[in-house]
Formats: sequence, structure tokens, C-alpha cells
Amino acid sequence: MYALFSEQRRTNDLQRDTNDLQRDTNDLQRRINDRYDDHFQAMQRTFQAMQLTNNAQMMEQRRTNDRNDERFQAMQRANNAQMIEQRRINDRNDERFQAMQRANNDLETGFSELDTRQNTLETDQAASRNHISDLQARHDALEERLQTVEKMVRDRGQNLH
Repeated sequence: MYALFSEQRRTNDLQRDTNDLQRDTNDLQRRINDRYDDHFQAMQRTFQAMQLTNNAQMMEQRRTNDRNDERFQAMQRANNAQMIEQRRINDRNDERFQAMQRANNDLETGFSELDTRQNTLETDQAASRNHISDLQARHDALEERLQTVEKMVRDRGQNLH
């Protein structure tokens, strides 16, 4: 009779362990989902920032092109004014080119950071899958053990009658 209670206690302990393991698995999955959401939102913000930068560059380039057309017509009207104006344009274009190079470098850095985040996300995902597999294997082993204990309890119960 004591053995039956002892087996029942072990069965209850195994069931409690199984429940704890399932709760831990659910918590881990929730954290994984939260991390994926955070990474996705960060990538969306980065992409939107890159789009805004690109749009601003295109608008600035259009304005620059329009201004250069006006300047070219003015240069045709007067040779002396053309040389002075051309020097100013070259200086401004150098500054704009440097600004565009800095913006381009920022974009490349952003893409590099996205690649790094993607690699980190994939690494985390693989680790999570491995952990979930380990948890599932432990769960399966506990389930099998529980079934064995339940069978032993039933067999002992039949032997007592």
C-alpha cells in the first residue's frame, strides 16, 4: 500500500515537472516572439530612415539640377560671369558630393547593421530551436516515464485484489 502511494507521489512529481517544463517552453517561445518583433520593428525603422534619406537626396539632386540649368544659361550670356559662377558651382558641388558620400556611407553602415542583426536573429533562432528540441525530448522522456509508472500502479493495484 505504501509503495502505491509512493508511486502515486512519483507520478504527481513527474506530472508537476512536465507542467513546469511546458510552462518554461511557453515562456521561451513568448520571449523568442518578442525578440523577433523587436528585430522586425528595428529593421522597419531602419528601412524607413533609409527611404527618407534617399528621397531627400533625390529632391536635393533635382533642385541642384534645376539650379545648374539656370546657371548654365547665365554662363552663356557672359564669359566673365561664367568663370566666377563656375568656381562657386564647383565648390558647392564638392560640398554636396561630400555630403552625398557621407549619406552613402551611412546607408552602407545601415545595411551592414541590418546584416549583423539578421545574422544574430538567425543564430538566436537556431539556438531557440535546439533548446525547444531539448525541452521536447525531456518532455517526451518524462511522458514515457509517467506512462510506465501509471502502468506499474495499475498492475500493482490488480495484484492487490
